[in-house]
Formats: sequence, structure tokens, C-alpha cells
Amino acid sequence: MTIRQCVNCNKEVKVTPQRDVLERIYCSRECLSEYKREKRKNTICPICDKLFYVKKDHKDITKNCCCSLECSSLLRKETYKGELNSQFGLTGALNGSFKTGLHNTFWGYEKILVHEHPFKDVDGCVFKHRLVAEQYLLNEENSVTIDGIKYLNPKCIVHHIDFNRKNNSPENLFVFKDLSTHTFYHSMFRKNKISIEEFVDFYEKNLMPTYENYSWMYNEYINKKIGYTKIAKNLGIGHTMVKNKLIFFNIIKKEERD
Repeated sequence: MTIRQCVNCNKEVKVTPQRDVLERIYCSRECLSEYKREKRKNTICPICDKLFYVKKDHKDITKNCCCSLECSSLLRKETYKGELNSQFGLTGALNGSFKTGLHNTFWGYEKILVHEHPFKDVDGCVFKHRLVAEQYLLNEENSVTIDGIKYLNPKCIVHHIDFNRKNNSPENLFVFKDLSTHTFYHSMFRKNKISIEEFVDFYEKNLMPTYENYSWMYNEYINKKIGYTKIAKNLGIGHTMVKNKLIFFNIIKKEERD
């Protein structure tokens, strides 16, 4: 046996006469791989000046090769900063990365990109059914005016009559004045399969004189000492709706809310 040194780590290695004739000796496969990687290094990182190996095919098609993702990210920040970026200042359909202005939400609704809308979300989008309602179903009760332009009041809820959230035709949409009224309709529909027309007729005849009446609600709750649960039972509606209306009218005091 002969003692040789590993060309990579200089560790002493015992070798047989058959291996002693080799030009380079390695103590392990790890050293062999590391030595080959070091020897094949052919590219200098433009960010940190580190020498590293890049395959020829990749090097031919890549303008600037970096040694790591961190260096690559730093290079892109400098290379495509501001006006150096060909897409600088281009938004919407003018930008090369723009896909479409229509998005589908997890709940099945459609949203449209409308940057100039005052009630857009954080992504600059507005629900399509609300935009259709703004175009065809606006009136004095459900609209607000901003800079001389009428928009759908954000308190209003747009309901799909056939419950198909992608059917946004004007004939399939109905505007409820608030969330509680919309929730109440769904509750009645689950129990009685009531139509929109029947619900509006019932609401105007039975609930408008009482549920929407401040004086009547105040008299029932404060003067007659009738609890909101019993008031709701007499009206045939959910007690949460009555409680919310009492809070809205400031009839329920703060300590009673909590």
C-alpha cells in the first residue's frame, strides 16, 4: 500500500498499486464531486464576483448568469429599475403582463378591473353585478353622488334572482337597501320559497309601518318594556334583525349592546 494525498482536501489516503498509477487521488466521492465542480467553474457572478459553474446551453441563452437567487433578484432590481424597464408606466391592457380585466372569486362572483371606481377593492376591482346594477337599476334611494356621478350605495346589496352568481343580466338582479333586508329575504325564501315580488309586497305592507318606524320601535321597547326577541316574534322575523334596527335607531344603549 502507498500513502497519497487527496488532491481536494490533502487528506492522506492508502492506495493500492493499481490506483497508485493514477494522476489524482480522492479520499471520497464527495471530494471527487467537489473537485470537479471547482475545476469546471466558468462564470463570474456580476453581483458578488463569485466564480461558479454554468452549463453551456444555459449560458448561451442567458444574458447575465448569477450564482444565487439572491444575486439574481438584486440584478433584476437594478437592470429593470424605473425607465430601464420597458413596461415602466404602463398599466392595465397596455402592460405586457396584463392577462384580463375579469376575475372569478372563490365564491363564484365575477369582478372587473375598474381603477377609477370610488368603491373599488384593494385590487382595483368591482363586482360585475354591482356595475350592472349601477348602469341599469339606479334610483334616488339606492344611489350616492360623487363628483357629479351617481354610484350604487355601498350599503345596498345586489341579489341574483335565480341564485346564479354568474348571471349578471339586469333582469336577474334586484337591489336590496341593506344587508339585513337581503338576509331576511333569504330566510323567508328558505322557509316559503317566496318570490321577490311577494317579499316586497309583504315588506311594504307589514314591516314598513313597524320595522322601519322609529316611533313605534321606541314605544315598544322603551315605554312598553317589550324585549327585542318578543318584538321579532310578533313581526315574524329574526330577533337579530330587530336588535340591529334598535342599535341603528340608537334605542339600545351601549351597555346593552355588549
